[in-house]
Amino acid sequence: MANQEKRNVIPPDRVLRILMKIGIPIAVFSLLCLWLSYFLDAPILLPVFFITALMAFGIGLAYNVRVVLLMLRQRREAENAEK
Repeated sequence: MANQEKRNVIPPDRVLRILMKIGIPIAVFSLLCLWLSYFLDAPILLPVFFITALMAFGIGLAYNVRVVLLMLRQRREAENAEK
């Protein structure tokens, strides 16, 4: 157990929190529009689904890029601290 590699922990970040608080409701709304369009036979909701799904995808992509950038910054700072 003592030789286990240190787990990478994402540092708290304001931008990640904002992206999460915006992205999750948009994704839920998108799925809700898809299901309502299917069950209520309301094709008008399909464009709303596509628009919100693209928004949720973009926000999720931005979230993942930000996580990678934070992890790289944390690794670089740890390497600089060791020197």
